[in-house]
Amino acid sequence: SVDNNAIDILMACLNRLLQERCFQRDTYHAGKIHGFVMPQMIQDFLFVSVKDAPASTRFANGDWSNLGSVMPIIDRLMSEAGWSAFVMETYLTLCERTGPALSVADFTKHVFPHLNDGFAHPESWRGTLIPARISGVIQALADANYPLNEEDARCLLTILDHLIDMGDRRAAALQQSSHFRNIQL
Repeated sequence: SVDNNAIDILMACLNRLLQERCFQRDTYHAGKIHGFVMPQMIQDFLFVSVKDAPASTRFANGDWSNLGSVMPIIDRLMSEAGWSAFVMETYLTLCERTGPALSVADFTKHVFPHLNDGFAHPESWRGTLIPARISGVIQALADANYPLNEEDARCLLTILDHLIDMGDRRAAALQQSSHFRNIQL
């Protein structure tokens, strides 16, 4: 398990990071992550800065069994900055790496508010691969948790509806798959 002191230190660092001007929605270039340090820090907070490190204890070696111990950090970053395209793209990298270690409930908690929060920031996702990558994660989660319970299926369908509104064709095809065929919103 991850030491509680490590979580406390990371949370203090994250609190400072979230005070940066780029995470204030009403500023010029809101959500735009620039430079060398800021992107690296976001990748570190989402535990994706290193991949294929077989000698590591967790995460970088592909062992995501302790993901729950660092979920408070991920929850905080995604709730306050997940609307940023760079943060969402980095989060989706985490989702793609964790596979079935990530729960459907955590995924929907991290993604859905940014599709439905009334701000225009998902508009900045247009022209990116974010909608298609979200659809890919939904498909992987649906496959890993087949058959989906009705609550999870409804949450994922709601996200797919928003993605279809953004013009994502993969979401439309996925909505017709056997995972969701008998679920109604």
